[in-house]
Amino acid sequence: MEISNNVLAGLFNECLDTGTVPTTWLTTILIGILKAKKPAEDAESYQLVGLESCLLKVGWTSLATYEWAETEKVFPESENGFRRGCRTHNNPFILQCTIEKAWHEGKKLYVVFVNLKNMFPATDLPTLWVKLFNAGISGPLFD
Repeated sequence: MEISNNVLAGLFNECLDTGTVPTTWLTTILIGILKAKKPAEDAESYQLVGLESCLLKVGWTSLATYEWAETEKVFPESENGFRRGCRTHNNPFILQCTIEKAWHEGKKLYVVFVNLKNMFPATDLPTLWVKLFNAGISGPLFD
């Protein structure tokens, strides 16, 4: 599939102008791949792989500078890795505040922790491609 640079630029500019992106760009498909010689019934036996939109990654990395993005308030308030004065270590504090708020309001809070540490070095790539295909992900870049 070929998309001209002008069409891509127009698409990314539209996203920046409207402050929105297609919902499918924000979806991550997670697949667990059983590690070699590990018991299938143990959750720690699986290597987690996330498949994300290439267009979203290209769009973010093609921003001229993070300074411009910060000035224009392109990054959402939830983004801690690229905003001035914010770091990823802000997340535990935010989580603690969220837990306390839910507890004080008597609401349930569901939290998921995904450990992505060292996931690619040991990944069996042929198995990954089969899992992705079985999950319905295929096309010219995968076939």
